[in-house]
Amino acid sequence: MRAELDGLPEIVHGDMFRVQGKPEELVRRKIYCVDRLAQMTLLEKIPNSYMLAPAIPEHCIQRWNLVQLPCSDNQSLYLNALVYHKQYAMSEIEAGFVQFVRDHKASV
Repeated sequence: MRAELDGLPEIVHGDMFRVQGKPEELVRRKIYCVDRLAQMTLLEKIPNSYMLAPAIPEHCIQRWNLVQLPCSDNQSLYLNALVYHKQYAMSEIEAGFVQFVRDHKASV
């Protein structure tokens, strides 16, 4: 599957660090972007562009007129993290969200 994408523009999350392959490997066209809305817009507007990412909800697929396919060639592991200053006092709703994520992380 990955070979079929050679030469096509890839939308890449901008704050993501990926170790590149060997120098003799084909250089890929990449557009780095940190905003999810902008990524969806780029995917919609740039012909034949693609993004390797975690599954996208069906309503987003429909809204942005996208196609989602599994890619067994992609060996990247995608993780999300919540980072905040240790002296930050969370609001009740923020603390509730964090607790919800902790309680349900095993079911994802």
